[in-house]
Amino acid sequence: MIDETINHAKESSVEQVIEEQFLKNLIQQNIAGLKAEYKQVIVLKYEYDLHDKEIAQVLEISVSAVKSRLHRARLTLKKLLENNPDVRDVVNHEKIN
Repeated sequence: MIDETINHAKESSVEQVIEEQFLKNLIQQNIAGLKAEYKQVIVLKYEYDLHDKEIAQVLEISVSAVKSRLHRARLTLKKLLENNPDVRDVVNHEKIN
């Protein structure tokens, strides 16, 4: 009984890692396809972990422009991902388990 539980936990863990990696790759692909101005703020925010003020300084734009671009970039990514059947399959699989 304990061995079965451990094996199931390992399988779930492996599946979860694979799904997370798949989603991460898919998000990166979608980020690469964004408009340059959206891609810049997303990369600086999430890959370089910069604050909005720092992003504004790097890009020589206002903080409000950074916030606006981040908002639009997130909305665009959300729409792209929601319309992707592979993402729906992974998300639905997560809800079932």
